Amino acid sequence: MDQKTYRHIDDLRRCMEEDPRTKAFSEAKKLLEEDAVARTLYEEAEKARADYLSLRLELGESDEETLAAMKVFHQKKLALDEHPSASEYRRVSAELNLLYRALDDILFGPFQSHPDCGDCR
Repeated sequence: MDQKTYRHIDDLRRCMEEDPRTKAFSEAKKLLEEDAVARTLYEEAEKARADYLSLRLELGESDEETLAAMKVFHQKKLALDEHPSASEYRRVSAELNLLYRALDDILFGPFQSHPDCGDCR
């Protein structure tokens, strides 16, 4: 890459660091990590998720034990999602995700569209 490209990438990096959505995400993540209750809820949800996925692979999706594990996972996930720290994290994460998608479309959109095979000849 040439120097101009490096400067533009560096400018983008600095803008992203100073964007209010990025700052809000970092703060929400920090609060979530510092919240002992939220951390416990997260660990419980992850364990329930792992148990469910393991049973799904071993026994199949329609097995009664798998369905019970899925219900436990959803309950644990809901408890985490309803926690104030987690709901704020999820909200700002969604806003930041929209920014990332817009950047992805701008930067890589032209490379993601493929002409019809008939146009390739």
